[in-house]
Parts: sequence; structure tokens; C-alpha cells
Amino acid sequence: MRTDQQHYLMIIMNSSKQTNVKFVDFQCPYCGASLSFPEERRSTAQECPYCSETVIVSTVDSEKGGRLPLPIKTPRLNIRPLRTEDLPDWLEFIKDEDSYKYLSNYEPNDEEAISWLEESFRLRLTHPNGRLPLGIELPSKSKVIGHLSFYLCDSQEHRQGSFMIMMHPDYRRQGYGTEALIGLIDFGFTGIALHDIRVSIFSQNRAGRRMVEKAGMKLEGELTENIYIKEEWMNTAYYGILSTWWHQVSSKT
Repeated sequence: MRTDQQHYLMIIMNSSKQTNVKFVDFQCPYCGASLSFPEERRSTAQECPYCSETVIVSTVDSEKGGRLPLPIKTPRLNIRPLRTEDLPDWLEFIKDEDSYKYLSNYEPNDEEAISWLEESFRLRLTHPNGRLPLGIELPSKSKVIGHLSFYLCDSQEHRQGSFMIMMHPDYRRQGYGTEALIGLIDFGFTGIALHDIRVSIFSQNRAGRRMVEKAGMKLEGELTENIYIKEEWMNTAYYGILSTWWHQVSSKT
């Protein structure tokens, strides 16, 4: 039996042991298999155990579940899954040395960068250590100017998310990063019913901190000199945003 099917059966069995647990029954929108998840996972992203695609547990009494609500469209951007043909644009910024100043790793060479992109195509958001690789596209130029790697932090409920963002040097300080994050946050809360989104940033990365703050994330705490990278002790700032706050603000706009 495949690992994803074993995981699915464990969810059903564990939920069945609880009293008064209701289930949502629906069909996978990709392969048509009959699925059943606990009602508490309604609207969340889960993995189909038969085709391994990411499905949205049915939000209403419909026969089929949903697909990930992609692409994400904002006033100036189109945020969508990366494609093989994006490689030239992607390499322009993914190998930029300055982009790794506040990251624990170093810029990759061509071979490493291509290998990473190819591997990301094989992963699913709901896989263990999985992620959703998204390109930040500027439709007016048909050009990918940034990259968003979105992933789920909790392995069971799929209610908590985080991300990594990198922008092309030529398109920084123009609000594109903040706009992309706002779109991603809305996707997380209205699209796949997350409870919260959190991210850690090295405190010395002032531009990164301004970006997430402008997107609505709040500073939740800071650790002093808790990690040593690239011959320097760094502080780590922790930011978060809750769905309750996001929905309150969205309802007023």
C-alpha cells in the first residue's frame, strides 16, 4: 500500500475512534475517487490518496472537492505555479549573491538551481516536507520577477503555513514583494482555510521585515544571537498573522 494511502487511512481510523465525529464525503476533482475526511478539515488542502493531487475538502454539499485556487491575481501581479519555461527568468534572481545575505545557504550554481526547480515540480503542498513553488509574474512584461515557496507547517491538520520569498534585484523597492505576500496571505486564509501564517526573519534583514509588516504581519518575538551563520551571530525575529484578524480587516475593505 502506498504511503499516502496509509496516511489517509490513519486519519479516518483515528477520527473514527472519537465519538460524534462527522465526515465530509466528496469526489476527487482530478481522479474521481470517493474521499471522506473529518468535517473539521472542511475547506482545507488535503492529499488524494489515489492520485496524490492536492484537493480542497468540500465546503458545501457538493459531489466534488475543489482544486487549489490558483493563479493568485493581484492588481499588478499574477502568482502561479512555476513552469519549465520560466527557467531563464528564474535563474536571473535565484543566483543573485546579494539575495542570500540573510539566508543560511549560499547562491547556487546553474546545475544546483536547475536541480532544485526540477525537484519542486515533483512535490505536492501536502507531502511531508512539501512545498508549493510559485512564480511572481509581471503580466505587463510576461516576466517572472520573483519566487514564493509556500509550505504547510503542521503535518496533520494543514492549518498553519509559512513561506520564503525572493525578488529580482531590478524589481525591489517597488511594492511587488508586499503585493505578492498580501495575495499569498489571502490565498492561505480564504483559499485553504489556514488558521495562521508565520515566518522567521533575521532581524538584520530590515527590508524583509518592512515587507512582511506592510503585508499585515505582526512581530511576535525576537531571539538574540540565536544562530551563527556566515561568520556572524544573528538575531531572529518571528512574525505572524491570524485568519481572524485578516477576515476582520478584509470585511472592512
